[in-house]
Amino acid sequence: MGYDELNKYIYNYLEFDHTNRAILLKGDWGTGKSYYIENTLKPFLESAEKKYKCTVVSLFGLDDLSDISKAIYFQSRKIINEPESEAGNTAKIVGKIIGKTILNGLVSKIGFDIGSIDEKDLLKVYESIDLSHNLVIFEDVERSNIDISKIFGYVNNLCEYDHVKVMLVTNENEFVELETVVNNDKEVKKYTKKTLDYIRKKEKAIGDTIEFICDYEEAIKEILSYYIYLKKYMTNEYISEIVGLFDNTKFNLRSFIIACQKTEDLLNNLHQRDITIGTNTEKVMFYGIIGFLQKKGNAQYIAFNSRSYLSSDLGANNKYPLFRFCYDYIMFQKFTDSDSIRETTQLYVDYCKHSKWNSGIDEDLNIIKNYYIQEEKVLVKAIDNIKLKIEQGDFSFYDYGNLAKYLVLIQYESGIDTKLDDIESLMISSLKSRTDSLGIIYIFTDNNPLENKEANIRYTKFRVALEKAMAKFDDSDLMYEPESFILFCRNYSKLRYRNIGERVLFRIAPDKFMNMIKKSDSNQLNEIRTFLYNIYFIDNGYDDKILNNLQEISNWIDKESFDGFDKIQKLQMRWMKDMLDEGIQK
Repeated sequence: MGYDELNKYIYNYLEFDHTNRAILLKGDWGTGKSYYIENTLKPFLESAEKKYKCTVVSLFGLDDLSDISKAIYFQSRKIINEPESEAGNTAKIVGKIIGKTILNGLVSKIGFDIGSIDEKDLLKVYESIDLSHNLVIFEDVERSNIDISKIFGYVNNLCEYDHVKVMLVTNENEFVELETVVNNDKEVKKYTKKTLDYIRKKEKAIGDTIEFICDYEEAIKEILSYYIYLKKYMTNEYISEIVGLFDNTKFNLRSFIIACQKTEDLLNNLHQRDITIGTNTEKVMFYGIIGFLQKKGNAQYIAFNSRSYLSSDLGANNKYPLFRFCYDYIMFQKFTDSDSIRETTQLYVDYCKHSKWNSGIDEDLNIIKNYYIQEEKVLVKAIDNIKLKIEQGDFSFYDYGNLAKYLVLIQYESGIDTKLDDIESLMISSLKSRTDSLGIIYIFTDNNPLENKEANIRYTKFRVALEKAMAKFDDSDLMYEPESFILFCRNYSKLRYRNIGERVLFRIAPDKFMNMIKKSDSNQLNEIRTFLYNIYFIDNGYDDKILNNLQEISNWIDKESFDGFDKIQKLQMRWMKDMLDEGIQK
């Protein structure tokens, strides 16, 4: 039942139902029941045309039926203060006499014991309870401390004797339990005794039970409209993505609202500090926060396992991980320092470009690869988006080859301007600025020529240009000075993501490496040794050329006297040789 149908059903209940029974709206936690009531049902019923009022009372934490009466009383009464009211405590309370059940349940009235006030004051209390042309909505029924049978009895009295229209809103799963029993040697499910008792008592007070089905797309769009920085995500494309993040799990709308608020806070803080992040990085940040708060709302384990700058386990998935600085703000209300945030977002951009897992998942690239079934305007938009992503560093190196081939193909086959020269220039600049090596075979995985001869000539030219750009990275880029080399090592460690297993084609030049070693102190030697171990013997392995280089370094250590080294430095060198020999042997 959609929202429009549900509105019409409830309005029909108010107008024409004479059963003197309540209705019950049931749905899982976080599915948007309260949001629907506040933002859809109330405006509908309280419109000039319908002219109904909604008295919404949460039963969360209430301990006694009198608490319900008080809550209804204060929600529904209308008080027009007169000059003497402050001194004489005699407010003029207007309303229609409805609600003996509520009056009987009231323990006090604005500080007075009901039993101690005279008939005149008692009448004022009674007259103040105006529930005519009104829907009383009890929310959070399952979170009340009052026994459900007492609540049903109270509701029954309201409906049957006071002719009040009532709707209960609850997660009925909290009241309904199944147990396994053996019947004729077969295991069958049946309601527990407690559940059967609940059903019997419910039948007396409740007429219809309606299953609440959230219109997530509409609810998400409405929620996003309240946030300045997030309004851009109100398109159908973004909303489908957000809902699609949780196809296999229940989407908690309450957690989504918190995610929007936390993201808005962070983006506003970044803006105030003049910290700029790319469009895609902002989206990753937002989606990662959504994923994290969904898990947090479902009581999943939410601690960072290490001091890494992101976590795919805590975010939505590998594509949308949770940034550490977002975690710190959500969990500890702490805004990370500006330099750390800039470093983190840049590391993520580099990580996306260098990591093979990130290839093949770009939506715009998939549109380009399926160009022959697209509308021209959709295809042109995808090309513009890709260009922007390359400029911002949000596009994987591993997709460069596919993109180049399809852009050439589209331009020469269809005549659409694919901005070949501009995108080629951006790719070349990006490849020259990378921080590690990348083989051309990993970028151009498809070596089949294009059938169109002119297109194939242009494609070959494109490939050669990229290969020349990649050749910029050579041994000199490593800067074979201890501190510079170690800085590279540290940055690489941050870019490295253990569970990816990406192969590093970075090759050490033995002669330059050995000269650098002679200038390193014990601490530097330790860092260099650890880096080599992590790169070659844990994460990636090595090919024949790397093997020969490492063997040459090991042989050199064995022969070198290391004059000028103290005993600790020589100890480090013995450990480095042992590490190299053991790794090479394996």
